[in-house]
Amino acid sequence: GVGALKTPATTTPSLFGQPTPTPFGGASTLQPFGGAATALPGQQQTGAAAPVHLARKDRHPVSYSTKIEDLDDPSRLLLQELEKKVKQHREHKRQLETFDRLQASGSSNQRSKLLRDELDMEVHTLSKKVQGLLSLLKADKQSLDSLYQICMKLVRRTEALSNASQRLKLRESRVQQMKVGSG
Repeated sequence: GVGALKTPATTTPSLFGQPTPTPFGGASTLQPFGGAATALPGQQQTGAAAPVHLARKDRHPVSYSTKIEDLDDPSRLLLQELEKKVKQHREHKRQLETFDRLQASGSSNQRSKLLRDELDMEVHTLSKKVQGLLSLLKADKQSLDSLYQICMKLVRRTEALSNASQRLKLRESRVQQMKVGSG
């Protein structure tokens, strides 16, 4: 696959690179935006994740209308890895739902239900991460648009002051020439 992480069978690769135990004895990394790891029931907490930044090839901010082809390579790979993880979790969930032992009720299946609930929580967390990315993009775009408007006002005012300064210097030189010519 594209940029797939190779790990032993007992671990699950992560976008953010810090494994934590999963219900299946492997590892996963569920860390919310802001970096702090959140441990699910039965999981150990690990170190903080690096902040996620997406950018276009032309180094402009990413927005809802940005096409995947316009993203720079690291951003594209990051989103593809996240999409791959979501698909993997959905497939695992689908497999668990079709597994007969998980559908049966009984005390021996308490562990199975717990595993299924934890997997559901992982899928939910990944979904929230995607929603968080979209919210961050929207907020960044709004703040950048605001900053752009302020910068444009400053440029216009600077140009106006520069033009006024040049006109003043021109007038001053004409006055000096008139004094020299009449004196």
